[in-house]
Amino acid sequence: MQPVERSSRAQDYKTSAALLAIYFVLLLGITLGNGGKLAEYAPGLSFTSTAADLKRLVPGGDPGFYAGGAISLSENGWFRPNEMWLLNLWPPGFFVIGAALLKVLTPDGPYVLGLAVLGAAGWAGAFMVMRRVLLPWVGPVAAALLPPCLLLLGLFRTFYLGFGIVFTENLATSIGITAVGLAVLSARERRVSLAVAAGLAFAVTAYLRTTSMYVASFLTILVLLWAVLGIPAARWLHRPAMIRGLGYLAICVITYQAFTLPNRVYNYARVGSFDWSNAHYVWAHQWMPADHLDMIGARFVWYGGGGMACTVDPETCARIRSAEESTGTPYQSQKIHTYFEFRDLAVKTFLTHPVDWLQRKLVFIADYWFSIYWFNSPLIFKKPEYIENTLYLLCVIFVIGASIALIEPILALNAAALLIAYAPVYIFLHLEVRYFHQLKISAVALAMMMGAALWSKWNKRQGRIRDSEGTLQAARAA
Repeated sequence: MQPVERSSRAQDYKTSAALLAIYFVLLLGITLGNGGKLAEYAPGLSFTSTAADLKRLVPGGDPGFYAGGAISLSENGWFRPNEMWLLNLWPPGFFVIGAALLKVLTPDGPYVLGLAVLGAAGWAGAFMVMRRVLLPWVGPVAAALLPPCLLLLGLFRTFYLGFGIVFTENLATSIGITAVGLAVLSARERRVSLAVAAGLAFAVTAYLRTTSMYVASFLTILVLLWAVLGIPAARWLHRPAMIRGLGYLAICVITYQAFTLPNRVYNYARVGSFDWSNAHYVWAHQWMPADHLDMIGARFVWYGGGGMACTVDPETCARIRSAEESTGTPYQSQKIHTYFEFRDLAVKTFLTHPVDWLQRKLVFIADYWFSIYWFNSPLIFKKPEYIENTLYLLCVIFVIGASIALIEPILALNAAALLIAYAPVYIFLHLEVRYFHQLKISAVALAMMMGAALWSKWNKRQGRIRDSEGTLQAARAA
C-alpha cells in the first residue's frame, strides 16, 4: 500500500468515526429529549424505568410482554412452560436483547435507557451505511447530510426516537435499512464479507419481528426468480447491469436462511411447525363478529378490519359462530374448526370475493395510513394526519417506479420484497397505526438511495462522473 493511499484511508476512517459519533450523539440527544413521549404512552414510564416497571406499566401491551419475557430469560435461562406462548406470538430476538441488557444493567438498572442507547446506536449505524451507499452517487457532503434528513419527519422523531424505543419496530427498521445498504455495497465493492454481513443483518431483523422475516424470505424468492428469468433477459437485451451483483445477493440470502434455520427447527421440535410465528389463532379473528370480539376485549381487531371474512360472508360467519358456541369455548377449542381451517376458509372467502374484500379493506388501509398515534383516542389511538403521510405515499410510488425502471437492481429487489411482504399482512390481519411505520420509514430511505442513483445516472450523461469516494473526477484532475 502506497503512503498516499494509506494516508487517504486513515483520513477516511477518522471521518467515518467522527460522523458515527455525531450521528449517535444527535440521535441519543433527541431521544432523551423525548421523555415526555414515554410518559404520554404509559404514565409513569421514564428512562430510569426498570424492566419490571415496564412490565407493570404496560401490562396488556407488547412492550410489557417483551419486558416480562426478557426478565424470565435473564433469570431462568429460557422461558418457563407457562410462558412459551410468547414464542408463538414473537420471535425470540427482542427477548434475548432485553435479557442481555438486564445482565449488563442488572434488574434494578435503567432498562428503558438501555433500549434508548441501543436504538440510537442502531440508527447511527444505518445512517453510516446509507452514507456509504450514497457517497459515489452524490458526493461526501450530501451523503453525510441526507440520512439525518429522516429527523425532519414527525414519525421518526416521535416514534422511533420517542416511545417507539420499547417496540421491536425501532431496531428492526434500522437494522433492516442497514441490511439493504450492505447488500448494495457488497455488489458494488465485490466483497463477500459485506454480503455475509447483509445476510446476518436480515437474520437479526427476522429474529426481532415476523414481518421482517417475510421481507427477507420474499427477497430469497425474488433472487431465485431473478436468477432464472433475469439472466436470460439480460443476455437477450444486452443489459448486463440488470443482473449486476446477483451473486453477492445470493450469498446474502443464503446466509440469512442459514442463520434463521435454527429457529425454524426449534419451532418444529416444539410445536410441529416450521413457521416463524405460530400465532395461528389470529385466523379465528376473521370469523368473530364484532360483539364477540368486544366480549373478549379485542374490539380493536374489528376497528382495524380484522374481521373482514365475517363482513364479506356473513352467512358463513353466522354458521361458524353457531357451531363454535356449542363447544363452550368458541373459537378456541379447535374441536370443530382448527386455526388452520379458519385460515383456509378466510383465504377461500378472499379468493371468491376479492373485489368486495379489497374494496372494504382499502378503506381501513387508507384510514390507518393517513393517521398518527393519538393517545387521547380510546382503543384505536389514532387521529388523521395527511401532509406527512402523503409524503410517505409519494415515496412508495417513487420506489415502485424506480424499481420497475431498474435504476439500481439490488435496491429494486429489496424494495419489491418489502412491498410484497406487507401485502398479505394488510389484506388479512387487523391494522394498527404502527403496522405502517416500518414500511413508511423504509420507503423514505429507499427513495433517498434510489433518487441518488438516478441523480448519478443523470450526471454521468452530462459528463460529470464521481469516483468511489464521491469526488468528481473532473475536479480531481483539476
